[in-house]
Amino acid sequence: MQKALPIVLLVLLAALAFSSCTSRYKEYDASDASRDFQIDIEKGRLTAYSVCGFSCETPGFPMLAHMYCYSNSVSVQTIGPVGDMSHFDGHFRLQRKAGEYAEAYDSLLYEHVQEAQLGTCPDGEDWDSALFELHRQFQSEDDFRTTVGAPLSLDDRFFIVYGDNADQDSLPSRTCQIFLDSGIERSVSVEATKAGQDDESGLVFECIAGEVGAVLMRD
Repeated sequence: MQKALPIVLLVLLAALAFSSCTSRYKEYDASDASRDFQIDIEKGRLTAYSVCGFSCETPGFPMLAHMYCYSNSVSVQTIGPVGDMSHFDGHFRLQRKAGEYAEAYDSLLYEHVQEAQLGTCPDGEDWDSALFELHRQFQSEDDFRTTVGAPLSLDDRFFIVYGDNADQDSLPSRTCQIFLDSGIERSVSVEATKAGQDDESGLVFECIAGEVGAVLMRD
């Protein structure tokens, strides 16, 4: 009986630990998003919901649009369990439900701030269109090394890791034209490196109203 007691205690402690983990997180329901959004708008609350797995995102509210155009008017709050590894039973289920709720809520919020003209970007700027076109131009399905990335802050650069078929000489002008075609005339900093080369090699350049600024060759 005495030997069995510690085992019982361990089971109880494990159950309490599980309960503590799961009770920390609300179980979101996407069907509640519309109602919650209306309540928040009436209160003047403008908050996009972020879900963090391997990385964080605001599904339904483009992150580049938020960073460049709406960061002064829309705050961001993370919901659901964080991380791409399960820390308790139900981690991924709660994370998925939080993601579904965030997508439904954030889509309504993004539509609202656009209609209310709460952004600071000039009309016509489309950062997500620019990122999509950069991917289409420079990321190859045949070369897994190629990629395109967006800045995580206003101080960061866009980056391009291009393949063997890309023309390095024309890459800056092609990139700057993509930004211009997406309505972006402000200064944008870009770092481009050929796949397989050292990160310290490649190009760093500015795009301003479709024109290429100073190009720095990194050795």
